[in-house]
Amino acid sequence: MKNTFLNTHKKLSASSLFSFVDRDTGQIDLYKERPAVKFPCVLIKVNQVKRDNLNPMMQRVHETIQIRGAFERTIGQSNLQDAQRLEKALEYYDAIEAVMSLFQGLKLGDTDKWICTSAIDEDRPDFDVVKITFTTTRIEEF
Repeated sequence: MKNTFLNTHKKLSASSLFSFVDRDTGQIDLYKERPAVKFPCVLIKVNQVKRDNLNPMMQRVHETIQIRGAFERTIGQSNLQDAQRLEKALEYYDAIEAVMSLFQGLKLGDTDKWICTSAIDEDRPDFDVVKITFTTTRIEEF
């Protein structure tokens, strides 16, 4: 899990798509006045959802990697026409699509190729947040 997280963090940090890259510990969900992040931000969570024994000393590990991109909403912009305002409000999708392109089919570290299984636009009153889920496998020896 640690290597998958570190490799994901390194790849996202090098992309310059986001101002803040960190492990998802609820920063944008549990806050009083303002989350302790710099926007746009991306938060990473790695889970091992299944393990298959290949032999007594080797397992195939199935991992899911959740990448949540969070963006401040564009407010106002009354000087823009409707089409321009809509384009500005949906700019965050460009970063999300770039993340999907960055990881889809990529072998990162000791993992097999990553597969994007979902991209969910969260219903939130405060920020634009999209959760992208990737799956992969890797072999772990003991």
